[in-house]
Amino acid sequence: MARYIEELVSQQVRKSELARSKSTVNGQPCGGLVVTISRRMGSGARVIADKLTHDLGWSLWDKELIEPMAEDADVSRRVVEAFDEKTISEIELVARAVLGDQEMGGFLYARHLARALTAISKLGCAIILGRGANFMLPDALHVRIDASDDVRIRNMMQFEDITHEEAEHKIRRSDHD
Repeated sequence: MARYIEELVSQQVRKSELARSKSTVNGQPCGGLVVTISRRMGSGARVIADKLTHDLGWSLWDKELIEPMAEDADVSRRVVEAFDEKTISEIELVARAVLGDQEMGGFLYARHLARALTAISKLGCAIILGRGANFMLPDALHVRIDASDDVRIRNMMQFEDITHEEAEHKIRRSDHD
């Protein structure tokens, strides 16, 4: 699994590097340009993000790539640049999480998530879908995508091939969470 994620990450990194080498603003190469997209379930943000990445040639970073980077210390270590060491070692955090200290496990996840998002933003020419990136990357362009409940339910029915009731339930649960 980790190898598969590394390959996907490498593809996205190459996309960003290629886009950065081609992009210029006022004749100068673009640096760490990043767009974060937050959304409500069923709003169609995924379709918009896919279109943007296609049109701009940028990389797209979503739950499928960022979650494994944040959850797996080994993947994170290999993919994300090394940052300053903290006073509590990762081994201690993992041990505490295994022993039931969920607060420390959550801290470890948040730490890896922040590292992943920081590395992606340094890479630039990237679109980040969800994962709270809009809160962690203050210098990015932040976009919020929303739609009416009726549109969101119709989208969920179409995207996931589910009934109206199932779509409505998923959306209500997501909104509540």
